[in-house]
Amino acid sequence: MQAGDFFLTSTALPYEMRWQAREGDTFEVMHLYLTHSLIDHASRHLLGSQIGPISFLDISGEQDDLVRMLLEQMWRELVARCEPSSFFVSSLAQALAVHLIRTYRDPKVTCRLNNALQAYKLRRVIDSMNQRLAEAFSLSDLVDTAQLSEYHFSRLFKKATGLSPSQYFIRLRMDRARHLLLHTDRSTIDIGMEVGYSNPSHFSQVFRHKVSIAPSA
Repeated sequence: MQAGDFFLTSTALPYEMRWQAREGDTFEVMHLYLTHSLIDHASRHLLGSQIGPISFLDISGEQDDLVRMLLEQMWRELVARCEPSSFFVSSLAQALAVHLIRTYRDPKVTCRLNNALQAYKLRRVIDSMNQRLAEAFSLSDLVDTAQLSEYHFSRLFKKATGLSPSQYFIRLRMDRARHLLLHTDRSTIDIGMEVGYSNPSHFSQVFRHKVSIAPSA
């Protein structure tokens, strides 16, 4: 690697990258996390309001002059200035989102959605799911959040995500459990209870089925 190399990752699962300098050298790495709402807004602006969720190509150690310039400007604004401007940083982030979509969007994942759940309602529903991972799945609560009939909500949700609401809820549970298992010292039983499984064997069975490895491993 050399100065200016950048990595781009778009994933719903916990992600870890380790760095090691040679011969005692020191270096700095800048991490930038772009919100789903920013990417959605930029993609609708560029590709139209009916565009589906997009994903990015996985980029590892590439050089991009515009990416480097935008990140350097962000660093200068946030670190070097006594009174950084959030408005200026937000503008840089929007410019970066547009550039990433134009240059590194994965065309195999992006599709146009006909009669799919609207993006703002989808985000609202997923936020509601994340807040209730420890509770029993409730389709009626999600229907109320989306302000649709049960039939239309289930159909439009699956059109937007490729999964039924209950399947998506389980995936969120397993993503959360995996993150806690990787990054905390809490017991498997505690983590299972946090994501709604009071029976450890049931939690282990579901986790193994979805993640292809036992929680203890």
